[in-house]
Amino acid sequence: ERLDKLAYPNTSEATKPRLIRTMHAKPKPLPTQRRHDTATDGWMVAGPAAGPVVRSHGPYLVSGGWWRKEVRRRYFYVETQRGQWHWIFYDERRRRWFEQGRVE
Repeated sequence: ERLDKLAYPNTSEATKPRLIRTMHAKPKPLPTQRRHDTATDGWMVAGPAAGPVVRSHGPYLVSGGWWRKEVRRRYFYVETQRGQWHWIFYDERRRRWFEQGRVE
């Protein structure tokens, strides 16, 4: 096939912004919640300015005897009403929610 007959490449995929996941050096404890889920029940993981969680993806389970102590965590990506994405997890050993990082 002749080169001058080929279609030009579609660059629409290349122009989309790249999502970057930033991690905290240490996970940040989150405000407690009535239930152990990330349903859209009004939970404000980032405070009132970000609004409540409106969507979540997960859980992604991590477990095992890593390094010196056992780890059992359920990770989620959650979106707030203002469109912020947070990477959070529930630590089953400590029975507490934490923010691991954000997606920008």
